[in-house]
Amino acid sequence: MTTTELLPAQSVATRIHPVPGGCDLWLLAESDVDEVAARLDASSALSPLETERLQRLLRPDSRRRHLGARVLARWAVGRYLGQRPRDVRFAVGEYGRPLLIDGGHLDFNLTHTDGLIACAVTTGATVGLDVETFPARAEAGRLITRVLTARELEHIECTNQRGVREALAEHWVLKEAYTKALGLGLHHAFDSFDIRDLKGRPRVHDPKTAAMPLPDWSLHLLHLGRAYVMGLARSDRRHGTVLPLRLFDAAGTLAGVETATAALVPRAVAGVAVARVSVSGQAVVSHLQTLEAPAHPD
Repeated sequence: MTTTELLPAQSVATRIHPVPGGCDLWLLAESDVDEVAARLDASSALSPLETERLQRLLRPDSRRRHLGARVLARWAVGRYLGQRPRDVRFAVGEYGRPLLIDGGHLDFNLTHTDGLIACAVTTGATVGLDVETFPARAEAGRLITRVLTARELEHIECTNQRGVREALAEHWVLKEAYTKALGLGLHHAFDSFDIRDLKGRPRVHDPKTAAMPLPDWSLHLLHLGRAYVMGLARSDRRHGTVLPLRLFDAAGTLAGVETATAALVPRAVAGVAVARVSVSGQAVVSHLQTLEAPAHPD
């Protein structure tokens, strides 16, 4: 385990500087949330509104995921701002997208599903993130015509049932990441736009927004372990370049917790330079640097 600086609610830890043109991805296994929250005294940094919402959640797993998301929002994002976790301030967009107050050019987005919470942080761009279990659950099949366009359905109609569920999960996370980045979320119908070239470099074709022409958005599909798939969308005019992506083990980096997150390293990411990092002392330390297969040419 790497040496980490614990960050109670009232202290400021080592500041992290985002990679220009890149994205940082913080991963937190749900099974680690209770210990992380206890070590950080997380509840003391929550706003009254966050505390009220947490108390309204009746299911233990829902409470745990909500608390884990607030830990990432306050402790991880706070490190980029040089602020104490309790001092990070948020606003909410028209359709519920969380925003930073006095965050400068920094943007972030949160997501969670059964077993995993994640946060993407970038600068000079807008980012959206979504994670789901993989493949999609069997009952999710009833939503397929509300998620996929006729063109997308045509491309997967000949696959077996598992293949359909895998394709549904992959399209879902990319579409939700994109609509979250737009600030619209589920208010932007998934069947109104296409995700194309899923196996190469995913591209969005959306006639209803400024996503045309295509270079305006960079989409990436990440498989985390064998159980999760994640979609990452970033407003990006650097068409054809590699996205620098740094992965942070949130439990280990923020609280020194031996973590279940270590297994959740992307297996294959086209067009992404992946560095697995932790924060130790005064530096961001790269433990693993791999350059995945280059993106397919258009």
